[in-house]
Amino acid sequence: MRHLILITISLAALAFFPEHANACQCAEYGTPVCAAYWRADAVFVGHLTKITPPAKQANKELPTALLHFIVEQPFRGVSSAQVDVATLSGTSCDMKFDKGKRYLIYASLDPDTKRLFAGPCTRTTIFEDDSEDLNYIRTVTQQGAQESISGRLTRDKYDPLSGVKVTVQRGNETLETTTDEQGQFDVSLSGSGSYTVRAFAPFAALLLPNYGDPKTEENPTDTLTTIEYEVTIEKSHCHHREMDLVKIDLHATAEVAGNVLTTSGRPVHPGFVYLASADDPDWSIFKQLDENGGFKFEGVAVGDYYLVVNPRNQAPDETHAPYPRTYFPSAAEPGQATRIVVTEGAKLENLTLRLGQPWKERTVSGSVVWQDGRSVKDAHISLYDGDRYVRLIKVDDKGKFSFKVYGDFKYAIEARSWGKIQGSSPRVSITESNSKPLKLILKRGS
Repeated sequence: MRHLILITISLAALAFFPEHANACQCAEYGTPVCAAYWRADAVFVGHLTKITPPAKQANKELPTALLHFIVEQPFRGVSSAQVDVATLSGTSCDMKFDKGKRYLIYASLDPDTKRLFAGPCTRTTIFEDDSEDLNYIRTVTQQGAQESISGRLTRDKYDPLSGVKVTVQRGNETLETTTDEQGQFDVSLSGSGSYTVRAFAPFAALLLPNYGDPKTEENPTDTLTTIEYEVTIEKSHCHHREMDLVKIDLHATAEVAGNVLTTSGRPVHPGFVYLASADDPDWSIFKQLDENGGFKFEGVAVGDYYLVVNPRNQAPDETHAPYPRTYFPSAAEPGQATRIVVTEGAKLENLTLRLGQPWKERTVSGSVVWQDGRSVKDAHISLYDGDRYVRLIKVDDKGKFSFKVYGDFKYAIEARSWGKIQGSSPRVSITESNSKPLKLILKRGS
């Protein structure tokens, strides 16, 4: 399964944030049919006769259902009339399958379970007799296909790199092309064999690796990055690769390190410290403070910076220090702060940022109930500052909750159930007058 898809998934996040989850990400988008066909361990058209729901899974295993197919058209990797294929079930990455329908299946073999897998991030789809996929598959199985090398170049995953020169070389033969507006290239070959592929990105870049990619050599300079890899193409096969580049600064070699302390000299933890550009207020990088309040920024580019805690002066969540915005060494505003001037290769150490008084702390408590007064144990509280989401609070088995807030922000909370019965409460403002426990009432189906 892993050589066909790359999925990032958090089942906890799916339970807590079903309406906002973005838990599934493919290593490739728009994989051409030739690449999908030759990468798959099994390709066939099948009639789905039965779906076996997921059995109880171990904690680290993703839930999978078992699809039972009658094979109508076997193309590769299938020798029996009936085939079982696993697929994700109960996650945001699920692909919908319906009993009684026909599918074109691209399946990979899981090396651990020896079971075929199909679903998201493959070209598996509802069967259509005149589809691009079937036209290619029937051609390649009946008379073969021309060998080719294709790919796509992007920056930061979703920004296509157009006009990039790409060469494909075998011996004295060199084929040349450029990427189109979608960052794609496709080179038809004169036959099978070993080829050297080179792409020339016009800036200093780092190539993000993907599972199963060939060994790659990168040679970045300030104005050009050469990416080179070798591929061997068998008769009628193709090779496709998506290359995601991240722009880098070869002169970003400085280090900035120090500690964040309270007025009494105690380390601040947990929390984050930000290194913000003095020239671009929208640019910053951050580091989580260690148990001693320490931090270290590496690979810092030449420039002027401010060292700051809570740069937006926002209500903190449970991972941020509950202090108002403070600039190095102990200033409330950038005009009173000390600029940190970074030169190439510099090592700025032992910087101490001292925070003033923390925000006032208070406890908010209460319970979550249904409209008939019954407590809700499968629920969570969402905390907001105005329209800005701050954090999530789990309700206990008796429907009770208790948490801390800091400062005089426009706090509000709402409750939502994630059990078999869905429901949510109206949003309730948290004010100084909320001295008694709050009661959040869930309305079913809302």
